[in-house]
Amino acid sequence: MDHFENVHVTYDTGNMTSFGVNHTEYLDKVGHKINNVHLKDRDLSAQSHLPGSGATDFTSIFKHLKKTNYNGLYTIQTAREDDGNEPDTIVKHVNYFREMYHAS
Repeated sequence: MDHFENVHVTYDTGNMTSFGVNHTEYLDKVGHKINNVHLKDRDLSAQSHLPGSGATDFTSIFKHLKKTNYNGLYTIQTAREDDGNEPDTIVKHVNYFREMYHAS
């Protein structure tokens, strides 16, 4: 990818977790090419979870992104909670990621 200036990576935290990828090693190798971070919490069997209840290590992810001064886009895709209560779920999950980001 380094040979192409206009080729970038969307870093999908949930997919990387379900593939068993070490986030720190991955970010060390391709972090400089990331232009979007897709936030999702999953386990090793690819099951989606509510933020903070799966196997995705958001603390180390956010620490690394902050260390490298990542300032690109974030996309949130989370597991659903109660049907009909999506606006509250979105606010709750955004707040979770905001707190994780600032704590790391």
